[in-house]
Amino acid sequence: MKPLITLTALSVLSSVLLLSSPAFADVQAVIEHSRGTSVEVSYRDEGHVKVGNPEEALYYLTSDGKPYVVMAAANGDKRFAMNMQEFLSRSSSGNGVEVPGKVDMNGVHATPLDRTEDIGGITGKVYRVEDFGHSWELVVTDDATVAGVTRAIYSAEIRMAHMASQPMGAEPLAKELKLAESLGSPGILRGQLYTLKSLQPAEAQADDNYQLAKEILVVRDWQEMMDSYH
Repeated sequence: MKPLITLTALSVLSSVLLLSSPAFADVQAVIEHSRGTSVEVSYRDEGHVKVGNPEEALYYLTSDGKPYVVMAAANGDKRFAMNMQEFLSRSSSGNGVEVPGKVDMNGVHATPLDRTEDIGGITGKVYRVEDFGHSWELVVTDDATVAGVTRAIYSAEIRMAHMASQPMGAEPLAKELKLAESLGSPGILRGQLYTLKSLQPAEAQADDNYQLAKEILVVRDWQEMMDSYH
């Protein structure tokens, strides 16, 4: 039996437009969900990303290119981590998950609105997106750093939805990611769910900031996680 997981607003975008900064400088971003909740993001490059706070019940950590979801036990006395990519490679539900994967874009149309919008100090192009009667504005940029972070965080959300046997929850994110890539501006500043609220360079983070803590138990799947409770 899989533990119940409430997915918080973690899918995220982040960027750096500081030309004087090193190519892989650490940055801190705050991303706001359409519900009004927010999440902090630490980012160095696509192989080193932390979404959420280690004190929370669930957060994402990409360490040395390996994407983990880190979860607290129900009683709070243990923490577990699963490599999401490896989990899905062993699961039939992982077919086509490599992001954005096989996404049906039939009915999805984007119309440029001939205006730009500044978000987090970055200027993005604004599009009106239509998807079978549902419409929203999408603000995108071709900034390479924003694109890298967008892909890393959207990938985490999409993988998590499949791991939790909720593939329909991944579809809107997968569509939006693929659409942005098709527009030639794969960095998403504002979408259906998430908006970049702030972005700033951070003090250089120790490598430990992007490593699993020693006390976290790495498990292969839900069953191994449940067995480890005993």
